Amino acid sequence: MKDLNKIRETLKNIQNRQNKNQAIFLIGMVDLNDLDISWLINENYIEIDDAISYLDNKDIVFIKDITFKGKKLLYQLSI
Repeated sequence: MKDLNKIRETLKNIQNRQNKNQAIFLIGMVDLNDLDISWLINENYIEIDDAISYLDNKDIVFIKDITFKGKKLLYQLSI
């Protein structure tokens, strides 16, 4: 998934969900089979909620936030 357009689109979608749901603790959940963002998580671009992620299905993660590092990457890709 290291296509830069896909990365930018994924981070923007997460950011847009966060902006809409300011009062909600979690941004959303992602099925890694449908959208492979595991490397974004492993490289600390996206923060997940470890407490509820991986409970029933190791392929579903719950996104808490885009990290500062992820926001910098999104900014760089948007220029």
